[in-house]
Amino acid sequence: MGFDSEIREIRAAHNNHSVFLIIVQEIFASRLRLGIGIMAKRNRDGYGNRAFRRQAAALKRRTKREDLPCAWCGNHIDTSLPATDPMSFTADHPDALANGGRLYGQELEPMHRRCNSLKSDSQATEIWPAS
Repeated sequence: MGFDSEIREIRAAHNNHSVFLIIVQEIFASRLRLGIGIMAKRNRDGYGNRAFRRQAAALKRRTKREDLPCAWCGNHIDTSLPATDPMSFTADHPDALANGGRLYGQELEPMHRRCNSLKSDSQATEIWPAS
């Protein structure tokens, strides 16, 4: 039986909210003792988002100051454009979140919004010499 179906079943059986919470806490504790996963989704805490936003803002200032090019196409990035413009600044994760990269702690790269969208979650291509 899955965790979600257990919770639904318990909630239907118990009208008293405090009893429901005690039972759910016991299920959490027993599953943690057994090493069984509880949540399927990755938990992204607020710290990671705030850290990413700080890092992206610092990169935007550096891009404006040092005139850094787009990491994908190599052209100039106009940092004064509104965020909705396809050629506006975005900070890109070299290791995409969809491929297991972390939200914060990576060295971000400056990119146009359009280039970042085209790159999507693709990885850099590695070319191996023939043997």
